[in-house]
Amino acid sequence: MNFKIQNDAFKGGVLIFLLLNMIGIGTLQSHAVVNQIKSDQLPEEVMVDSSVFRLNMAYENGIVEQDTFSIIRSLLSLIKIKKEQLDFSDAFDHSGEALFLAEELGDSILLAKAYDNFGMLNYIFNQEEETRKYIEKSLVLNRELYHDKQISSSEMISSYYHKMLLDLRYKKLGSAREYLDSCYMISDTINQTPLARAMLDSKKATFLYRNNQFDKATNLMLSIIDILENNKENTVENKKFLVSVYSKISEEYRKENKIELALLYLNKATKTQKIYGKNTIQKAYLLERLSLLQANKGEFEKAYKNIRKSKNINETFFSAKRKRNSGFLQVKNRYQEELLNKDIELNRINLELAEKVKAFLIFRIIIIALVLILIILGLVVRNKKQQKKYQKDQQVNLQKQKESKELLEIKNKELTASTLKLIEKEEIIKTLVDQMNASKEQVMTDALMTSINKSSNSLWDDFNNRFMSVNEDFYERLRLAVPDLSPTDLKVCALIKLNFTGKEMAHLLGISVNSVHMARHRLRKKMDLERNTNLSNFIASI
Repeated sequence: MNFKIQNDAFKGGVLIFLLLNMIGIGTLQSHAVVNQIKSDQLPEEVMVDSSVFRLNMAYENGIVEQDTFSIIRSLLSLIKIKKEQLDFSDAFDHSGEALFLAEELGDSILLAKAYDNFGMLNYIFNQEEETRKYIEKSLVLNRELYHDKQISSSEMISSYYHKMLLDLRYKKLGSAREYLDSCYMISDTINQTPLARAMLDSKKATFLYRNNQFDKATNLMLSIIDILENNKENTVENKKFLVSVYSKISEEYRKENKIELALLYLNKATKTQKIYGKNTIQKAYLLERLSLLQANKGEFEKAYKNIRKSKNINETFFSAKRKRNSGFLQVKNRYQEELLNKDIELNRINLELAEKVKAFLIFRIIIIALVLILIILGLVVRNKKQQKKYQKDQQVNLQKQKESKELLEIKNKELTASTLKLIEKEEIIKTLVDQMNASKEQVMTDALMTSINKSSNSLWDDFNNRFMSVNEDFYERLRLAVPDLSPTDLKVCALIKLNFTGKEMAHLLGISVNSVHMARHRLRKKMDLERNTNLSNFIASI
């Protein structure tokens, strides 16, 4: 009966163990190795309390001096101490603030560290999505920084190592192995110390165990133990790493049902852990493993007590009821609060900016409208001035044209009157010539006739010269209107323009009146005039 109760109690303890393992016990070994691989550890001789005080002072001074670099560095160091103290609530607060400030600052090195810290804190609490998001962000930045030679090879190995841990936990074994190989590639180039190399080898052994290569993996783990046990640097981190290796090889021996060897290395782990240990997560892990081995040996009462102790430690540090962890477990961390505050501030600024833009647009519209109105008014005034000037110019031109026309008419009248007088004189001379031809003084008559004929021939030339001086370009305009006019036609047109009668035209041209009528008829034909179109008016309009 007592055996049955003990057996039931053990089964209950095992169930509790499985639950605890799901929420984070399995992270303890990796977490210890992660801390070991980092190069920026606090000196062992510095007491934790004094370190926290010093870092808080540096943080406060950074705020006073507005030195964001110092603030972020202080926060990153405080995060490490808070994780060691298992004060994850403060660790998340500091990590969230460091991440927010690093994003605001835009310094790639600090931002990569802030991403890595925030991701690994989520890793401890098995938050896959958040862990992957920030570890991968850190890795992207670190690759660029390493390419530009802004971070050390050890820091790049650390970044690949964290990505390997992430993929290993969530069963992406191919990817995890690739990142472990990347760690080895860089390690080979810098000749890492045996201790640093051992940390990579411990994960290599994990892959060998998964591939059922027990002997090869165990030999590798034993070589790691030899390095750690003979290492002169007895730092806390080295001891934690040794405990994790002891625990791992003990678990593999247990799986192979080599209970004595499993107990041997588990006792070594427990002994080593007691040297520096408080109620750490490693202690809970060791108690849980010890309970399994005790159960295999039939020591169910001891197994039950140890599984209860393990549960108490995990409830103390990981329970949702614990005030110090409630902030994270309720997903209320400093980073999210800062982002929310930032979003609120950005929304306020955007609203103010939108109002300013709106006011500026209204102002611009008003200015543009005023400018357009001024332009339109200017165009209207200019147009009116141009219209007035045009009208004035038109009036002046009309007046000039009128005066020019009147002057032309006067000159043409004077020319006509002068020509008519000459014609009249010619007629008188002709009469005298006729009378002299009838006289007997033949010699005198011939000489006189020659003189008179010369005078008659120059009559047209004088008229034509005076006509052209008064009516400039008349003949050119006439030729443009009627191209095929003869010289005689042009003479007739000139006389018609001056309103000469047929008889006067005949005398001036030295032809008969009938010839003048025939000339007028030919002109109408060449000008292609209708019967109702007056020839004189048409020529006058040219």
